[in-house]
Amino acid sequence: MVLIDAHTHLRTGKLSGTPIPASAEVALQLLEEDMAQAGIDTSLVVTWPEDVPALAKEAIRAPGTLHCLLWFDSRQPERSLQELAALVEQFPAVLIGVKTVFPYLYQSPLQREFSSLYTFCQEHQLPLQFHFGGNPRMEAVCHPSLFATLARAFPQLSIVCLHGGGGWWRDIPALLAAHPNVYLEVEGLQLHEAQLNLPPSVLPYLLQRCAATKLMFGSDRLVREEKYFRRVQVIRNLPPQYRDDLCSRTAARVYRLPGEGSV
Repeated sequence: MVLIDAHTHLRTGKLSGTPIPASAEVALQLLEEDMAQAGIDTSLVVTWPEDVPALAKEAIRAPGTLHCLLWFDSRQPERSLQELAALVEQFPAVLIGVKTVFPYLYQSPLQREFSSLYTFCQEHQLPLQFHFGGNPRMEAVCHPSLFATLARAFPQLSIVCLHGGGGWWRDIPALLAAHPNVYLEVEGLQLHEAQLNLPPSVLPYLLQRCAATKLMFGSDRLVREEKYFRRVQVIRNLPPQYRDDLCSRTAARVYRLPGEGSV
């Protein structure tokens, strides 16, 4: 069984304050060790612009194991878009998508200054990840209706909602059903389920109400942590009718990964 992790991190902490490894090279070594232990074949790694060259070098050394999702700093949208364009040109085989974190900054995804990002990603076939969840103010700026509007405005843009839809997980099935360009990343265990050692309850709800072809697994690994391995195991234990799509097929198709037809 091929297993693709569609949302992990190399070095985090720019917004959360999470301690980070001293270098991209150290972070890559730790990530690859964890991938080997968990049995992850491919990771799509959220990466700072300055860390893309190191990830690209490692991706060339170990083909098919690592791909880059560029972290878009929406505090500086024009500068970040320029960085994205330059890196796409320099590393077209490695940089395959973009990650945004608008709720952390209390920004709406429909703010006018982000339209150029959506146009660029649509034109270059770069799927765009959107953080879901957080405190009530953060939840307000990731309401599913905002993404319905975005999906209609940019119908060729692949929109990937993260974290099982956060607090809006009950409303996500309708969004996925109505818009062919919207997908959902699921972690197996929501954050509160992992922290409280609870069995998964959100994932079974989503599996009963969403087409598996719209769902993909993402661990949201930040650093070396036990919940990463628990989340992988939950996905491995899924019934066969869901497992192949969640483990590999959806992510391979959406991100146009090499060899997707054989997954």
